[in-house]
Amino acid sequence: MAEGIARLTWGAASALRWGGASWYVWGIGQDAADAREPVRDGISVVMCDPRSLEALGELPDVELDGSELSWGYYTDQRMSGTIKALGAGWIDHSLLRVVLTVGGVTQELATGVVQKMPWSRSGGAQVVEYEIHSALAMIADDLIPWHWTICAGARSNDVVSELVGGAGRPYRIAADAVNHVWSEPKVYEMGDSRLSDLMDVADVSGNRIDVDGHGNITWSRYVPPSVRTPTFRLDLSDPKTTVLDGIKGGTSRLDTPTRAVVTYHGEKR
Repeated sequence: MAEGIARLTWGAASALRWGGASWYVWGIGQDAADAREPVRDGISVVMCDPRSLEALGELPDVELDGSELSWGYYTDQRMSGTIKALGAGWIDHSLLRVVLTVGGVTQELATGVVQKMPWSRSGGAQVVEYEIHSALAMIADDLIPWHWTICAGARSNDVVSELVGGAGRPYRIAADAVNHVWSEPKVYEMGDSRLSDLMDVADVSGNRIDVDGHGNITWSRYVPPSVRTPTFRLDLSDPKTTVLDGIKGGTSRLDTPTRAVVTYHGEKR
């Protein structure tokens, strides 16, 4: 992912059609035998248990026109978004997971906690906008009610397990994570949020806290965005290739100058 913020939006493009609680893109199969059978791709939103992350059912009547997800490599919560739906079909306290299905293969794009749900009426129907944030928003609001200390000889992977696991959040530690060892004690103040302390541990140990599409909090070795350039190949002539229009991307990394040069002319030096 590039530095700054990447955003994925879905508009009411002509290639998108309504299919139940999902939006689908219709394409033509690869072989002549299945040319009459459409390849159905689409985006759906699933409600999940906040503890086990198991699916509870699909959120009905999702309006993808106006829904969006945003990812930021250096933002505190990494992911946020807005999901629009008709009616009040959301299960209280459930998480919302955005799932992309392409040719029968599914990919979980993001799983977030609902923090706001303003609604309005349009055409006689109730339209609810679910404002979602990543699982990091949960531990950002979880304040530690006591002083706690990282002892000399403690390892960062154990600290992560204590901070994240102690909050009851599912997590996974990558194999490439740096298991930093403290040479002297480190004391954290009472009232700190778990997320702020984890960010500090990440800076000290050379790791990065993030979230995956399933909703797990992840801990892995920090890699600068400049060396995370993705590569891909798209064959537009392949009969099974589906082109999704209306998807937009952007970055804010060019907004910050890397160097400021100041010149001065005058008698005083």
